[in-house]
Amino acid sequence: MSYYHLFWDHKTNTPHVVKSGFNFWAVIFFPFYFIVIKAWYSFGIYVAGSLFLSAIATFFDLPENLSLMIFLAYNIFIGFDTAESLWGEYHKKGYKFLKSGFYETPLHAQEDAFNFK
Repeated sequence: MSYYHLFWDHKTNTPHVVKSGFNFWAVIFFPFYFIVIKAWYSFGIYVAGSLFLSAIATFFDLPENLSLMIFLAYNIFIGFDTAESLWGEYHKKGYKFLKSGFYETPLHAQEDAFNFK
């Protein structure tokens, strides 16, 4: 079972299902992942966080191994927080939040939200 967020897209009158959890692509290709999906707010926030961590590491003259561990932890945080950080992008696009929950597949999430049987 996975945790899904279900939104309604008013422009196309279709549901939009987002799987929550770890996003491998966001970790590996940060910040390009946010550029590709056109999530500008999330891109800005995460880049600002990355620049802040770089400034802290430089200001306090942290050892290279410690800096690497901090950035690795930050990228893993990004991987786990990607779906939740994109909520603002979905609202900006005009999507309406319907519900969240644990479901077997995205289709089960849609069926439960709209009581399709």
